This record gives sequence, structure tokens and C-alpha cells, in this order.
Amino acid sequence: MTTVRPAAVSDMIGLLSIEDEFRQSGTPEWFLFQDDWFERKILREELLVADDDEIIGYLTWTSIWRLPWIEFVRVLAARRREGVGRSLVRALEDRLRAADGWMLLSSSASTDKDAIKWHRAIGFKDGGRIEWGMWKSAPPEVLHYREL
Repeated sequence: MTTVRPAAVSDMIGLLSIEDEFRQSGTPEWFLFQDDWFERKILREELLVADDDEIIGYLTWTSIWRLPWIEFVRVLAARRREGVGRSLVRALEDRLRAADGWMLLSSSASTDKDAIKWHRAIGFKDGGRIEWGMWKSAPPEVLHYREL
């Protein structure tokens, strides 16, 4: 049975194996993370893992303008479409509600139709577009939000 819980340093091998899978599937190196980044997220308590006798997914977030913002949701390919990503988001929402949070933000590239569809399927609404003037080749970002 899959459980979602705060990450611990002992989860590092599982976290890095997810990154290795994303690397092998063509994710650019600049979009992958190493142990030092995961350690910082663990210390800041900004990393949840989905655990099913091994780490099968993770979610990281940060705060921007005092609002929680999902950075990444990654799930092993063999475990996708099982609700793992949704469970990670719901666990974060529960934590935020317990701390009197009222909104959760996320975003995805406007060219990533699957990510946009996924956000809508789990209850996020479209909040507009972010144009990246400083990165000329980057597509606009779709802002997603969900009231808690």
C-alpha cells in the first residue's frame, strides 16, 4: 500500500533513482536534481514522498509571496496513472490546511498538454499565463491554482 509522508535523508537512493529514470527518458540535466538539493528540501520540510516499499514518487514545493507553490511532482513511469501524483498533492493540501493555508499554486509549460490536463483533473483552475521575457526560447507558463 502506498503511503505519502515527509521525506527523510534515508530516502535519498529512491529519490535519485527517480531522477535517473527521468534522465534516461530525456529530461535535460539542468532539470534534474542531486542529493544536495534533496537534502535542502528535506531540511526545509518541502519534500513529500510516495512510499510503497520503495520510493515511487515525490513532490517538492516552495513559497512565493507567502503562497505555497508546487515545484515538481515526479512519479516512476511504471506507477503512473495510479493516483500517486494526486495522493502527493492531497497530502500537501492537508498539511497546508492544518497550517491555515488557503491556496496552492502550481504551473506547467503551455506546451505540456498532459500536465495541464492533469492539473485540471485534480481540481486546479487556470490562473493565467506567465511570459518569460528573459528566456526567449521558453514557452509561456500556465499558472494553476486551487483554493483549499
